[in-house]
Amino acid sequence: MNENKKTNQLRPTLNSTKSNYDKVFSYGDANNEDDQLECMSANTSSQSSFKDSFKEILRFTKNVVTSSSSVIITPPLLSPTDSPSKQKNVLNKTDLSAPLFFPHGCEERHISTTNYIKETIIDSKNPLLQDTDFNNNNNNNNNIAQFQNSDLNTNKKIKGYLEHMKSKGVTFIKVTRKKRTSYNFMLIKGKIIRWKDKYLDIDGIKDIRIGDDANNYKNQFNINERYWITIIYQVPKNKLKGLHVYTNSVENFTIFYDSLCYIVKTRHELMKQLSIPDNEEFAIAHWGCRKTNDGLITFDDLVSMCLKYNLFCSSSFLRKIFIQVDTTEEGCLNYEGFKQFVKILKTRREMKDLFHKLVNKPYMDFEEFINFVVNVQKETWPNTSQDKLRGQFEKYSKKMLGVLTEKELLKYLLDQPPLHPSKDNYNYPLNNYFISSSHNTYLRGNQFGATCTIEGYIEVLQRGCRCVEVDVWDGSDNMPVVCHGILTDSLSLRSVLEVIRKYAFITTPYPLIVSFETHCKDTCQLVMAELITELLGDCLYVDKDKKSTMNILPSPNQLKNKILIKVTKTLETNSSSSNSSTNNNNNNNNNNNRTYNTDAALNSGISGMSSASGSMYDSEYDLSPEVSYSCSNATNASTKVNNPLRIKKKRIPLIQELLDLAAINGLRFRNFSLQESKTTKHSFSLSEKKYKSLIKDSSQKLAIDKHNRRYLMRTYPHAFRCRSTNFNPILFWRLGVQMVATNWQTNDLGQWLNIAMFQAPMGEKSYWNSGYVLKPRYLLKNVKAKELNNFYRDWNFKILELNLDVLSAQLLPIPESIKEIGEILNLAVHVEVFTAPPVDTCAVKSISSLQVENGFVLGEMSGKTKYIKDNGFNPVWNSKFCMKFYNTELNFIRFLIKSNDNVIVATCCMKITDMKKGYRHIPLFNNETGERFIFSTLFIKIDY
Repeated sequence: MNENKKTNQLRPTLNSTKSNYDKVFSYGDANNEDDQLECMSANTSSQSSFKDSFKEILRFTKNVVTSSSSVIITPPLLSPTDSPSKQKNVLNKTDLSAPLFFPHGCEERHISTTNYIKETIIDSKNPLLQDTDFNNNNNNNNNIAQFQNSDLNTNKKIKGYLEHMKSKGVTFIKVTRKKRTSYNFMLIKGKIIRWKDKYLDIDGIKDIRIGDDANNYKNQFNINERYWITIIYQVPKNKLKGLHVYTNSVENFTIFYDSLCYIVKTRHELMKQLSIPDNEEFAIAHWGCRKTNDGLITFDDLVSMCLKYNLFCSSSFLRKIFIQVDTTEEGCLNYEGFKQFVKILKTRREMKDLFHKLVNKPYMDFEEFINFVVNVQKETWPNTSQDKLRGQFEKYSKKMLGVLTEKELLKYLLDQPPLHPSKDNYNYPLNNYFISSSHNTYLRGNQFGATCTIEGYIEVLQRGCRCVEVDVWDGSDNMPVVCHGILTDSLSLRSVLEVIRKYAFITTPYPLIVSFETHCKDTCQLVMAELITELLGDCLYVDKDKKSTMNILPSPNQLKNKILIKVTKTLETNSSSSNSSTNNNNNNNNNNNRTYNTDAALNSGISGMSSASGSMYDSEYDLSPEVSYSCSNATNASTKVNNPLRIKKKRIPLIQELLDLAAINGLRFRNFSLQESKTTKHSFSLSEKKYKSLIKDSSQKLAIDKHNRRYLMRTYPHAFRCRSTNFNPILFWRLGVQMVATNWQTNDLGQWLNIAMFQAPMGEKSYWNSGYVLKPRYLLKNVKAKELNNFYRDWNFKILELNLDVLSAQLLPIPESIKEIGEILNLAVHVEVFTAPPVDTCAVKSISSLQVENGFVLGEMSGKTKYIKDNGFNPVWNSKFCMKFYNTELNFIRFLIKSNDNVIVATCCMKITDMKKGYRHIPLFNNETGERFIFSTLFIKIDY
């Protein structure tokens, strides 16, 4: 009973982790930090609740996770591979009633701090912790529990930390590749970290890593320090950087780390108070922070408050509310007037209309709730079982009256996920699934000259990607490195494999395909094989019986927690490694003194990007067989290296040791009639250009369709997409291509569609997607190419009629282009539907023009609402859209909230058949970075 009570107290804090917000609260001016803390502790009950909540969030969490715009406290690390009892135990503790939706971002990154707390805090002589009673009990769990329930978590202790950070700062040694320098790090205005003449906005932090999660960086710099912190933060143009610091002082470590955690937690608490119907807590928290000597708040104070908390509405909109509640007409508000101001600001009039429409009385009873869930929300079994409905009703209803009011119904709707959990069967052969895939995973920017970083692998693996790419080249001392040829710096292969091993199955247990492009000589290839065996060995799936003639591929269920190596086979393979090695060494000796101007060689390489007839080499460059590049002078660490260019006379085939590790043989496409295209383990790799060229021929298009019903295929962006843009992946999925690789660092339309394809969570209580989506049934059946036209003509594609109401939005972020709150705001929602027929002969196109009520038609499959002026806090549109098209199961919808000057405020893209029907709050994201905005939602009603 006590545990349930604690969980209920914690629920608001944990529920706040279900979403992300780009512009989290500023903690206030430096002079107001004390006032902020006092406001949060306005009365005894709120202070006690606050202290208990903070203690509980530490007890239930192990890590701090950050997005590019904010830091997020997340639930304990829970892997899909954990036992059912452990999963159930953790879920019961966190009591998250709906799955987290993090389809686009790094919000699921986990930092295990339990052991680190023991090492740094329990053994500490820190004078700030002298009142913390750690005993010498050998039971680590008891020690940690004592720490977590100690006085460290009180406002007084944290207040001391913040004051120390503000007035004195803490000394850390900052580490770069070239030097180590001691700096004093201070907290400015509650949100800026400053050292010397450098600044880091806390809102730009993406991740904070300590303990084991920072080992990669410590190894990179060859430093073994206990009190190490790595802060991953984002700079403009969606690039990541790392701030690496360490100290010998556990006191400095504790002050710095715990201060950040506290600021994050309080920001989330304050933001949540704006998003839920209750307004009393918000008014209490902020009353008195700024007021006149007479205890009144002026209009300018209210405008400043809205600016500080990024409330997206104009001064004229706020003025109307202020005049409405300023009953004294003196230009100031007392506490009751301030509460009324907050109440009106947070009013959702579309919910009032909805509630009146549903029941036409002040409350909803249980029978009416059942009718709403079944007939309006179109929920199905088991969500409509009597016990589950009764439990939900009691959870949200007023306890004494046993009914739902408008406020309780809104709370219920806010907690409901917008997507169906995946119902896919994972027992089909691997080729029957679309597989979430990444192109040039190690790059963070453009294809030419961008930064290589292991963050790319961490990010995509945390987001459910199941096929990553690793380009391996020659490094110094015969150590293989990962890079983009001469075009970028490099990473050590060891560091990449370590990250892949660590994050491979943290969000999904289904198989991970590691696609290697190997450009290095035999000596490096041998080291490469040894590293793969050493670091991935226990997870590798290897066909030990060499059953290359097997008729079908294993299923995702059969390959759970396995890593599949995909390597390239060339026209010739080494029958004798020693002979090949000798030849290669001779070639290297002949070319050691042949260096070339990098720019000239790059131009030469690009001009040679035409495929050689007869080559089976799988490369995005389609290089001529006479030319390949290698990276020299690369270090073993994941650091930037300016690599001179070397030209080799001949492409080197793979050694047998690598081929023996391969579960999938990558082949560059020649045609479908050759013997290699009939082997089960092969995977054709087609560039975007080659694929589009082939499908212009109807017979080749049908041949691709037929091939992908039995075998694997991978496609990737053309090399000339130098800015890492993406194609429309629907064009490739429609012919059954399994691994449609996209540039995940670029959040354009192609990537939004790619994320939407794999967005559905694995289950009702799952936080993660599987990375695998079973193809539509019409793409599963083995059909001969010559019979496909008749097959599609006979297939009964159902007509999908989409009816969509765009009702309102909540807590929209302020665009960077808006400089002052007084500027006029005009916002509209653009609705776009994307679909494609499986084949042209099917003539599957939209069969009904778009119809819009209270809005505008922009095209056959796109329209927009009318503009709402001045209000981005809770704009109401009440627009209706209706269209008809064939359901190919490859139908997607994108929402863009745009200003009248074409600035994209927020966006969201979803697969239509994954969306739950009825009234849903759709999460919103940053269109450029892909980060989710905390509490920003689009309220819609959808039926199809």
